Amino acid sequence: MRQPTTVAFVLISILATSPLGTAAQRDPVVHSLVKGESFVYSRVVTYRTVGGVEHEKSTIVLNVLQADDSSASVRQRISIDGGSESVRDIQASPDGRWSYAGHRSVAQDFATWDANQFGAMPARVHPGATWTVDVPRSAMFAAGRAAVKVVAVRDSRVTIEAVGDSGLLERRVPSAGAERYVPLRVRGTWTVRVTYDHGIVQDFHRNERVYSTMNRRAAQTDDKVEVAMRLVSHSI
Repeated sequence: MRQPTTVAFVLISILATSPLGTAAQRDPVVHSLVKGESFVYSRVVTYRTVGGVEHEKSTIVLNVLQADDSSASVRQRISIDGGSESVRDIQASPDGRWSYAGHRSVAQDFATWDANQFGAMPARVHPGATWTVDVPRSAMFAAGRAAVKVVAVRDSRVTIEAVGDSGLLERRVPSAGAERYVPLRVRGTWTVRVTYDHGIVQDFHRNERVYSTMNRRAAQTDDKVEVAMRLVSHSI
């Protein structure tokens, strides 16, 4: 995915489970992809630059090219309003883990249950259910440890929330002018709230915050990035 070229995303890029069970257990949070299926989402990324707060708007289209019991192939097209367009192919596993084909990098699953981000759902989906998961770094988001909670369940709609922490990362980076290397300490935290209906993402909202100190507190930053997505259309 294309990302805004901000300090926050540069720092996030530095921050370098089990199957979901039977179909009866997974309802209503798992949706099985079908060949020919299409999802369209609107996305707004809000971030700060030296010039102030910026909003990057885009449209994400996901087309299922192939699907069977073992895997699915999804074509992702992202169109930035007033900007570029990118197309990438994704391999989707039945348990909800998506990856970019040929790159071995984790892809964000914005359409169905994302096992990379949220792990396995409990056998019984009920409000208040909690669990933890080790989250791998994806093409867009940082890695870390997250606590996941079922916030609400009503008929076919399920809302979950995840609170994550990358932990503290320390490394040495070039100073201004690359004359010497100085210590950099980075820590990222995030909160994600997602609502599913029949296992399909209706709304996705993520707030990410990155704290950093460079050269033993000589320079400090506190950057925020917000990603909001909404389902525009879904067809089979």
